[in-house]
Amino acid sequence: MKLSVVITCFNAWEHVAQSLSYLTQNDNANIISEIILIDDASTVLPNIPFDKYDHLQLVRNTQNMGYVASVNKGCKIASGDLILLLDADAYVLSSLNDLVLVFQAKPSLGLANFTVVNQWGQSSGKMEPAPGLLSIILGQKLEAKWRHYFKGSEKSACYYSFAIAFRKTVFEELEGFDESFDFLDADIDFSIRFHQSQKWDSENISSILIQHDGGGSPQSTSKRVIRFYYNRIRLLKKNNNKWLVKVAIVLAWIRLVIEYFILKWGVKGNSEAVRIDKINGRKYLIKNLLYQL
Repeated sequence: MKLSVVITCFNAWEHVAQSLSYLTQNDNANIISEIILIDDASTVLPNIPFDKYDHLQLVRNTQNMGYVASVNKGCKIASGDLILLLDADAYVLSSLNDLVLVFQAKPSLGLANFTVVNQWGQSSGKMEPAPGLLSIILGQKLEAKWRHYFKGSEKSACYYSFAIAFRKTVFEELEGFDESFDFLDADIDFSIRFHQSQKWDSENISSILIQHDGGGSPQSTSKRVIRFYYNRIRLLKKNNNKWLVKVAIVLAWIRLVIEYFILKWGVKGNSEAVRIDKINGRKYLIKNLLYQL
């Protein structure tokens, strides 16, 4: 079984250099057949001796395609039976031997994730239950608290794409990641469609350790919240009754109005800059969210 590693990058060369170093250190058995690095039209030149890495194929996009399209491009180029998809800031800290062995031993296994830690060695998020309408009715923080007490089944969990492995045939059958998402929720959508196919199994290969630093795409709180709502609504419309989604959008809009006034006239705990940023995010969503009906 051939293993292809796909990494995407936009101006994250320092992370890419570390990722390549870790991959080399932990591939003593020469399991990796190729590393495909998609440079999404970076504006910063790399300072990496690419020629020292065997089987590395650097592919430069002539214009910025975005994360999802770059992932699809890399996976289509990959010649391996098995694809390991990594963010630039996701580092393989253990041998990859088990990755190939587990997939070889289990022909029905189509998708896998791993043990994940942050830069301080603490356990970090790698998946979430398939999101429902509550994710926009309650918002991210309230829904996270809800999920803490009402956890879904791990068998249908949605894996985050910063470090996952899947068969090339699975990628082809699902026709890749949906490029209508900018990057948020594209992996959730991929997992949902994977489970809906009812053809393959998924599994956590706990012996493989990944460090994910995160924060590779810094953005303000308001921009993150706005992107969350637009991507999540798109995801929910694909997988739910459209009228129920419309009701959820209206309820979310009412909550955002309440949050806006609380932030504007009530809560003073945040720094002033953070508070203003949150107010502006809610203000934008209040003006525009109902256009999603």
